[in-house]
Amino acid sequence: MKSISILAVLIIVPRVVRVLYPQLWIEDESYLNLALLMSEGARPYLDFPLQHFPLLEAVLAGVFRLFGSTIHAAEICTQVAVLAVSVLVYRMGRTLRDPRCGV
Repeated sequence: MKSISILAVLIIVPRVVRVLYPQLWIEDESYLNLALLMSEGARPYLDFPLQHFPLLEAVLAGVFRLFGSTIHAAEICTQVAVLAVSVLVYRMGRTLRDPRCGV
């Protein structure tokens, strides 16, 4: 249980700081532009080139449609995605090896 608490702090604290201080943005702005294009109806691979599957951009495009195209909305969306992936990696490590593997 202690390792889960430490993991939670290590994952959540930086995310909260980035949501509270969006000027710390370090993401590549091309992903935001692609999400904005998709929110306006552009189609990946047909209307603009893309080198990977556009899952995060499609989710972010939906967020932009619902809440508007703001850095704050993009930051919260990407931080939720990062948190979800971090938890999945931890659970995979715990399942494949032991509880400390993911940490």
